[in-house]
Amino acid sequence: ELMAVLADFGPAILVYGPEFADTARALSPGTPGAWVAMGSLFDGPAGRQSPKPEGPPDPESPALVLYTSGTTGKPKGAMLSTRMLLANSAQTTLGWSLTEEDRTVTAAPLFHTGGWNVLTLPLLLRGGQVTLLRKFEAARVSKLLQEGRATVLFGVPTMFQSLLDAGIAEA
Repeated sequence: ELMAVLADFGPAILVYGPEFADTARALSPGTPGAWVAMGSLFDGPAGRQSPKPEGPPDPESPALVLYTSGTTGKPKGAMLSTRMLLANSAQTTLGWSLTEEDRTVTAAPLFHTGGWNVLTLPLLLRGGQVTLLRKFEAARVSKLLQEGRATVLFGVPTMFQSLLDAGIAEA
């Protein structure tokens, strides 16, 4: 599945965690682009400057591509433009009255729109705090909630049921 998505999308760069090094090596010969281990993004001379953008992005240019199976079962890239992401973030911050004081724990997968667009990008746009988790674990999320790491939380019903089963109501 990953090979089909990479072949379809043809990324210029793929950033991966060290635990995926073997997979990245297996994938890289058949796909164009650069393959960068996450840790190497932060290596280099102290004070290294990131290149400055030449200007604002084209509002209609794709900023995020999420793959969906649609009706055929074959994954297709759904391109989300910069304008769409900004509009969604603005409407979410208004609708939920989010401020820079808000915090969330994002445990929804980032290959899904819920992981990006429900709270993560809107809170980042507002200057809020986002704690990213690799996966949802009810006990860990419950602990983070008890520590005050979230003022708002996105989840699907099974996540909330798992939190209840883990005793969040009593906590």
